[in-house]
Amino acid sequence: MLDSNVHDLIAAGDSVLRAITQRISEGRLNLVSTHVQRDELSLAPESHRTPGDLRAG
Repeated sequence: MLDSNVHDLIAAGDSVLRAITQRISEGRLNLVSTHVQRDELSLAPESHRTPGDLRAG
């Protein structure tokens, strides 16, 4: 589970985003979020949202 403040850092760094996405696709990383985090992110401006690949369901 990532702290909500980390989402901006991930979205801003292409290399970080690629590394995380790669590890998720390899099954080496699984991100978990709470409804509170999803609610907070859904209220953020579009430019501050984490890419869909990293949104937990």
